Amino acid sequence: DGGFSARLEGVGLTAQFGVDGGAQLIHADTGELRLGLRTRAWGREDRLTELSSSPQRTQLGACHQAPGLEAPQAGPCAQRLEQTYVGLTEWWLTLPNGVEQGWTVSAPPTGAGLVTLVVDIEGAGRLTDAAGDTLTFADASGTSWSIHSIYAWDANGAPLPAYASADGDALRVEVDDAGAVYPITIDPVYTTAAWTFPKYAQTAGNYLFNAGDVNGDGYDDLIGENNKLVAVYFGGPDGLPD
Repeated sequence: DGGFSARLEGVGLTAQFGVDGGAQLIHADTGELRLGLRTRAWGREDRLTELSSSPQRTQLGACHQAPGLEAPQAGPCAQRLEQTYVGLTEWWLTLPNGVEQGWTVSAPPTGAGLVTLVVDIEGAGRLTDAAGDTLTFADASGTSWSIHSIYAWDANGAPLPAYASADGDALRVEVDDAGAVYPITIDPVYTTAAWTFPKYAQTAGNYLFNAGDVNGDGYDDLIGENNKLVAVYFGGPDGLPD
């Protein structure tokens, strides 16, 4: 029906992108809605515009290329799914354990203050601040999610200060575009861990502490201490390394 879907193999979910905009993450087998993501408004702090209409166009678009990385010379690329509105293109990439949502703003919005986007998160519990620029929440099934890696850059690849915060039950993303060359790109990531660990445990003489997401990949990491030696164990989709 003019929409797109993609599997999130690491967590057994399917991302569906309809012609009315936004994304829905559903259980691949039961069809249960786990999470809905939809941009509600954008613009300047003092003059937000409601995105009340559907995208003008939904299509597979450009290869995703973050600034500072060399483009692949050959072979397939990660095409973004693009949902185009007036002055704003919202785009998506699927990850094994989540989705990457981004926006390209074509020209400076009118008004004063930071460039701001407000995202409604359907099926989520209240967002809470975690370490650094990370926010956490639970979806309809109780699974924990993280919103992290909030990056923004301008047309020359220059980084722009970007911030994420809770706006009630919604996500608020703000970017300082002072001196930026347009268009600018804004890029948060939503991920869920496939395993969890308590804050503290002791096994075979080792003291293990939950360190949170140290390396920003969406999975909890551990700090282990044994005989005054300390090591960091990075979690992944299959749990801890051997």
